[in-house]
Amino acid sequence: MQFNTFEVIETSSDESESETSEEEEEVQFTKQTHFMNMTKLEDYEKNRNRLYTKDILRKRIVIDSHNYFQPDGFNTSNFTVLFDFDTPPGQGTSLVTTNYDIYHNVVGFRLVRTTIRTPPYNVNSTNNIIKYKKVGSDTIYTITLNKGVYNMDNLANVFQKYQNSYFPSVEAGASTQVNTATYAQYAEYTDDTLTNGIYGGETYTQGTNSISMVFIGETSNESASTNGNKAMLFELTYHGTEEITILWDYNNITRGTARLFGFLPKELTTVNQKLYSDRTPDVSTHFVDLSIPEIPSIGCKRNSSGRDIVERIQLKAGHGEYLHYGINVDESKTQHYFSPITLHRLNIQLYSVNNVLYDANNSDVSYEFEITMIKNKKLLL
Repeated sequence: MQFNTFEVIETSSDESESETSEEEEEVQFTKQTHFMNMTKLEDYEKNRNRLYTKDILRKRIVIDSHNYFQPDGFNTSNFTVLFDFDTPPGQGTSLVTTNYDIYHNVVGFRLVRTTIRTPPYNVNSTNNIIKYKKVGSDTIYTITLNKGVYNMDNLANVFQKYQNSYFPSVEAGASTQVNTATYAQYAEYTDDTLTNGIYGGETYTQGTNSISMVFIGETSNESASTNGNKAMLFELTYHGTEEITILWDYNNITRGTARLFGFLPKELTTVNQKLYSDRTPDVSTHFVDLSIPEIPSIGCKRNSSGRDIVERIQLKAGHGEYLHYGINVDESKTQHYFSPITLHRLNIQLYSVNNVLYDANNSDVSYEFEITMIKNKKLLL
């Protein structure tokens, strides 16, 4: 074909070379510069390399948790995808079955987009535990709030429900214990010295050694806290003879509970058996961090907990809604590369604001990742 035929284009400089040897002329003649249609060879090679023989190759993979076998204990906030694994028909396994290839010489990795559910519950496994001890004692007690959707009044009332019993309000027309199986919002204590609360007439009396809270709303004229706040806070009262110390900084979960009730994540001791929120209670979920341990640190971001993360996903949807998140276009241009690795698995982890595994009630997730591979390893020498 004419298109595949080259010719040498002589220039005036070529003509002026009167002392060129026959050997030099032969070498010069074999150096092709143009196709017959006058397309430059260097332009052809540039387009070919840009379109078909790239030094860098990018491949996108999509991972959907709902497509895989999910045995007991499967957690969509912490599961492993093996690229070279296949499950025989009819045989279940805790590993995720995939149809992906093993990827060699991987130098870049990023999240392109994801579909993730915001927490269905604002009280969940990341913020439902309070630790406390009585002043003068080293015994640590625990209060566990049942998971669920709570408003401020619900959070205040939950502490009159404990030890697998619930005492409904007088308006409910009951004055005896009701099993918690009927009610979703209750708290369980580990302190076996507390007594059950009772109703007398229209008044509820909190049990001895129990905790109660009152939410002081924005229009309330109830008692104010000692730090000058007048409203939008909780008043915590311990119904016992001792003062107690709330261990809000005991672990990441108690720190999450502190944020829920508006307390600072530190030890706080009651004064006259009372404590007040330090700031406005926060029942929202701000973001979730995506972590994949197989990705080298240089290709990740470092969060304030010291964890390497692939992306921080802002949760802008309401509780229980699915969020469709995509990366910022400008940010995609600043991708960091790392030394070549072989990628044959992904351990996909989601972490909540307080650095514990994200609790979306095991709702399904979907990810689209971009894998960058280098084809010409000589470029790294």
